[in-house]
Amino acid sequence: MTLPRFGRLLVLTLGCIAYLLVAGEALYRFTDGYRFDVAKLEPRPRTDAAPLDDHAAERALVEETRIDHKIDPDLFFSPPAMLDKPANPEIAERAKINTDMYGEENFIWNDAYLRNLPPETWLRKQKTDIVFAFRSYDGSTHPKFRLYPDTQSTLGTTNHFGWFSPDTTVDKPGDTIRIAIIGDSTAQNTIALYLQGFLNAWSTRSGARYRFEVLNAARQGLLQQDFIRILKYEVAPVTPDYVIFTEAPTILYQKGKLWTASPAIDTARPLPRRPFWLVREAHRLLKAPARWSALAERILKALDDTLPGEPEREPSKPAVELNPPLNMAGPPTLDDARTSPFFRSYLDDLDQLTATSADAHIIPIFTTDRACAYPGMAVSRALNPFLFGSINGPDYWPLTYRQMQRVLRFNNQVITRWAALKGVNLIDVEAMTPKKPELCRDLVHDIPLGQHLRAWLMFQKLARIIKADAAAGRVPRPGSGRSNHPVLDEPIYRLDRLDVLAGLKAPSSN
Repeated sequence: MTLPRFGRLLVLTLGCIAYLLVAGEALYRFTDGYRFDVAKLEPRPRTDAAPLDDHAAERALVEETRIDHKIDPDLFFSPPAMLDKPANPEIAERAKINTDMYGEENFIWNDAYLRNLPPETWLRKQKTDIVFAFRSYDGSTHPKFRLYPDTQSTLGTTNHFGWFSPDTTVDKPGDTIRIAIIGDSTAQNTIALYLQGFLNAWSTRSGARYRFEVLNAARQGLLQQDFIRILKYEVAPVTPDYVIFTEAPTILYQKGKLWTASPAIDTARPLPRRPFWLVREAHRLLKAPARWSALAERILKALDDTLPGEPEREPSKPAVELNPPLNMAGPPTLDDARTSPFFRSYLDDLDQLTATSADAHIIPIFTTDRACAYPGMAVSRALNPFLFGSINGPDYWPLTYRQMQRVLRFNNQVITRWAALKGVNLIDVEAMTPKKPELCRDLVHDIPLGQHLRAWLMFQKLARIIKADAAAGRVPRPGSGRSNHPVLDEPIYRLDRLDVLAGLKAPSSN
């Protein structure tokens, strides 16, 4: 190649590179919202158009999740039941002082639970002197706590029983069908308000004489033994016709008990997607230019997997194997499930919940559990700022999305098999819920639209159950005739925090 020809080729190559750099810079300044009239990266003023309020996305979601085509999909837009309370000044002040307790500063604690706290308890960091408490219903530590009644708080709004549902009387009005919800944090939200709104709109349209009340006694962090006491002592006295038991798949909280890894595998450390040296050198070279170059900033964000709105795939994880019986190829029998201590205890608790419901003449309804992790799922941090960190964080690491789904499938197959053998109603929430990560806040919790949708799915199944039971004369059942609640109308005790701490057992020296 002659020197002049080489020179022309070099100039052409450099010109192409310069063109691509300038074009790339202009493109990313435009798409990422930066100004063109200054060298340093500065955001352009926003000029967002007013959004169209036509519920198009919601309508598409409703059509996708129609279970009962006899139900008008417009019922999805029925107004929810209302629960509006002013904030109790004392509760608001306690929340303001205790900023790192996530609402626990305003729990009403079971006094038996307070007597059995571990030495290194959350109570040591509470900055207010008073602890709220109630007398244990039966001497046990269950339920661990109730929610403070008649107030707005950081946890939501509660009625005079401390439930997330409209105020009601202990005695049930005539021609009223009451439905109680007992669950954990996955139901400690607006689900009961939406469900009551759907049911009453449906009743009005169908010309039924019944009205509906949905009582939400769910609260965060509780388990089956707590549910049993809530059912027996809190819910049964208000004579609901149905009780819905719903919760997160607690099997996924068993962490290291779920899997086994080779001793040579470091299960605590993520596997890098890219060579460390590449990321290190890119940051060394482009950190300064990224202050004024949108293209350089884009390159670094791509290497760090932090591009705004860019879907993130599951990171590489150490290889682990699920433990028996979770690794079974086919659907488990209950005998298979009972080989696991977790499921043996879980099934015993389900039996006890059913027996307690029967003793109180309440029709039990159970749900399958849902987890927002699917093979091949991509998560946008812009739409789901918590989801990616939740499912790839220390609580579930190093389980892959596929393994999480396999554990969930085993869990739900056990629930389904148990419900079929016992002849109890089951609402298969997992099967009906669309696999859309944008509806999830984290692995087990919904965003508000997801809560609305979950109530809608439950309503469609519940409507069929109610129609059959009403036609057979099983509902509504008569009220109790009570004017006062035997435990929830008892006074709230105010204990000195230091006195409670002084009564704790000293830590073991072993």
